[in-house]
Amino acid sequence: AKRVFNRLRKEFPEFDCSYRTVASYYAIKRKELFKNAREGFIPLVHRPGEAQVDFGKATCRILIGGKWKKVWLFKMTLSCSKHAYEELVERQDLETFLRCHERAFAFFGGVPEIVTIDNLKAGVIEASIFDPILNETYLKFAMHWNFAANPCIPRRPEHKGIVERDIGYTKHNALDGKQFNSLAEANAYLRYWNKRWARTRIHGTTRCQVWKLFCDIERSRLRPLAEHAFVFFTVCVRKVDVNGCIEVKRGFYRVPPRLVGETVVVHYNQQYVQIYSGGQFVIAHMRLERKGAVSDAPECLPKWKHPNLESQERYYCRKARDIS
Repeated sequence: AKRVFNRLRKEFPEFDCSYRTVASYYAIKRKELFKNAREGFIPLVHRPGEAQVDFGKATCRILIGGKWKKVWLFKMTLSCSKHAYEELVERQDLETFLRCHERAFAFFGGVPEIVTIDNLKAGVIEASIFDPILNETYLKFAMHWNFAANPCIPRRPEHKGIVERDIGYTKHNALDGKQFNSLAEANAYLRYWNKRWARTRIHGTTRCQVWKLFCDIERSRLRPLAEHAFVFFTVCVRKVDVNGCIEVKRGFYRVPPRLVGETVVVHYNQQYVQIYSGGQFVIAHMRLERKGAVSDAPECLPKWKHPNLESQERYYCRKARDIS
């Protein structure tokens, strides 16, 4: 309607009708044109071993820190059997997102082959139908647990319609109007609700009981669990200063002198700081506890530079004795 209105004004200077008039006429004509048209959908067939993941705003209230708060509902649903894991969390940060994945895998007793995720910044940096860029931590997480991450096409919630519908089912069937004194109490209730009601229902799409279909078909298609939990890390980008150091959380970490002035990628957590350049590992340091401290490494010093003042003093004293 807007395009038609603009063309009318451009091609017919004497045209003096308002946009509302054109839009109303367009709506009438469009209704007449498409009155017999019907949009059809082909139901998707999901193989066993695929899952969909998403967050939704919970419809219950939880007492946290003396205040009643609304929290987030994490949901992972197996696409074939519709068996699901749900958990209430306070935030949607990356570490919470990954730990919810791990608890879901433990709940299912295995890892899905493919996990379809929304374009959350926790999982996807740049959304694309052909070449999406995954968050580096999430990519390493997927490699650790041996599953393929499958981001949705942007602004296409129907591509993960199973978990979208399942979140609505959980919100309205399990959580509407309820209050809990803690997150632990709320999640304990969700475990009971899942066991008593969600998994025992006859699903409207499969016409089978959710738990029976999971046991008969899907459980055996899940991949084995990893031996240990994923070691979480944060990714950042830093420029090497003139002293050959990078700064992370007010601690300074030395890199080889050839990288002075270059931009490097840093992976860090409470235990370590790992530095990469051009996709290649460069060096790792133990995380410093004291702010302003410098972490040195012998391989990061130029060959002509002494590691400390004492070494430099001993060197020049030795040279003086040789001269005398």
